[in-house]
Amino acid sequence: KTLFSFLNSEQIKKFVDYSHYLHLEVALAGSLHKEDLITVTALGADIAGVRGAACTNGDRTNVELKQKLVRELVDIVKGIKPQPAIKRA
Repeated sequence: KTLFSFLNSEQIKKFVDYSHYLHLEVALAGSLHKEDLITVTALGADIAGVRGAACTNGDRTNVELKQKLVRELVDIVKGIKPQPAIKRA
């Protein structure tokens, strides 16, 4: 199961916004796939945990990071349009 199996986007957004209101940075993780990076960024996360997405067959137990997969993740992040800075109370 993934983060989105337990919380919907609206719930995550409320969590992120409230955490930022408290001057906290937010890291989101939970079996995220490379396709989730755009959504997680749009929800305002400061950090995304994608260990499984960078490993062979998504196997994070017998970790074998793959350079190709890491490069794909980097390319996705580089392609995400920066959001305007959020003014934190």
